[in-house]
Amino acid sequence: MLVLPEVVLVNKKLGQDSHRHPLKNMRRKKPTIPTKMAPIKSILANFDFDRDKYISREWQKFGYDLAKALSDLKNKSLYIKLAKTTPRVLVMEALAFVKSASNVRSKGRLFMWKLQELKKEKKIESLLRSLVNFSAASKTTPRKIVQAPRKRQKMILRVYILISGQVTGVGFRYFMERNAKLLGVGGWVKNAGDNVEAEFEGEEEKIKKMLEICQKGPPAGWVREVKVIKKEQIMKIEEEFKIVF
Repeated sequence: MLVLPEVVLVNKKLGQDSHRHPLKNMRRKKPTIPTKMAPIKSILANFDFDRDKYISREWQKFGYDLAKALSDLKNKSLYIKLAKTTPRVLVMEALAFVKSASNVRSKGRLFMWKLQELKKEKKIESLLRSLVNFSAASKTTPRKIVQAPRKRQKMILRVYILISGQVTGVGFRYFMERNAKLLGVGGWVKNAGDNVEAEFEGEEEKIKKMLEICQKGPPAGWVREVKVIKKEQIMKIEEEFKIVF
């Protein structure tokens, strides 16, 4: 029978076991403390109190920058909400429209007006697209062709007008171009000093509607007078409505 020697050694001085766990005998290293601390001034220099307290996501930063570009920081919460809920393409198009305009009293009001107009156009385009898709998907059945009685041809007019008031630098030409295309009216519009000149071509009812729209004008401007300089009857609309620079 084999007898194993004792592994534990008796400490003669203390009378305790000197065989302990090796990790207990290791000295713990003291944590190193950095000798140089970054001054609080350098930390605060990179922090924008007016902006960073609102920003935790990308769309919040975009909304804040939008309010800053429009010089309307008091309504920054509105632009932050728009950045989250409105398609970015429409927002950027409205912002580009405001930047292209000159002598604008309120960039924020002009931006909101342009954004609403773009949303209306998008709704109309989506409605027309859905109608086209529906007609293409529906099955067509042969029907008996019945000739409808001929309608009386409507009178087509050409009207030249002069508009005075606060009508330059407020997006008046773009306002007229958009409404003319929606009504199907041809012609052109251009700035003439402090006034705006325009020529409309279309049916008599549409011309009257266009003159009423010109009398109202865009929200950023105001109209003093819409004066009809010349009015004549023509056979057809010769050109699509455009802006002349």
